[in-house]
Amino acid sequence: MFSEIAERQLTKIGDSEEMNPFHIIYLAISVLGIYLFVRLCFFFKDKKRLRVPSHNVSNVSYPFLKGESHD
Repeated sequence: MFSEIAERQLTKIGDSEEMNPFHIIYLAISVLGIYLFVRLCFFFKDKKRLRVPSHNVSNVSYPFLKGESHD
């Protein structure tokens, strides 16, 4: 039963020359979702990359901020 419905849908999509508005909306949501997923991955990667140097800099500069001598 399911294969018949799927086959009918595929032939409908293949036969129609113009895009159904639902398919355009589905395609737009898919592309937007993939884009947001990639941006989220890069956002977390950038946060990890930026967090490490700032942590090291704060450790290095901490004695100088307290006013201790570094002889």
